[in-house]
Amino acid sequence: MISALGFVLLFGLAPFIGALIHYVGFHWTEIFIQHKQDLKPKMRLHRLIAALVMTIIALTIMGTKQTDHAHVIISFFLGSMLLLLSIIDAYHFILPNSLTLSLLVAGFIKHLLFAPAYMGIEIYAVTALIAYSVFFAANYGYATIRKREGLGGGDAKLLAAGCFWVEPQEVALVVLLATIMALITIIGFSLATRRTSVLSDRLPFGPYLSIGIWIVWITGT
Repeated sequence: MISALGFVLLFGLAPFIGALIHYVGFHWTEIFIQHKQDLKPKMRLHRLIAALVMTIIALTIMGTKQTDHAHVIISFFLGSMLLLLSIIDAYHFILPNSLTLSLLVAGFIKHLLFAPAYMGIEIYAVTALIAYSVFFAANYGYATIRKREGLGGGDAKLLAAGCFWVEPQEVALVVLLATIMALITIIGFSLATRRTSVLSDRLPFGPYLSIGIWIVWITGT
């Protein structure tokens, strides 16, 4: 089990880190992209939700009963990055290349350090390339037919990065979970608002991919 000190640090710091992640995520375009958008959400409520999500992430990590502190730190890093990406995509419909690439590189390094010797890195790299190509082709086909973008390039890059965090045979499960959650959201909003136009509204897919990656990662630990 994780030590008492690790428990206190992980659980105690989680809400503050969640709030900080929300702050950075919301102000991303102003801090890094220098492009302001007129967004005035209920900041305190959203920051509280981010703090709660980070606390849940910490609890799920502790729930795996991992004795390896390195694995706990890696999981905490992954959860933090996925939360940051989700917030940025939810507010700005952007998945910054710097973050998705950082997640991919971190997954690559994690694999080199901790993965079993029989699971070569080339398997994960090929899986990432295939996943990216499928998403890219799906977006190209959708854009050609509907004359507007469906899946963004950032979604394809996030999935490719996620391929270094889950097993190759689990990537399809990540996409399935993300798709189901997105459909539930769309149907739920449509029923709640009684607007069929919700079906054609823009919906950031990054948060759902992030949740899918996290569920598969944490249940496989």
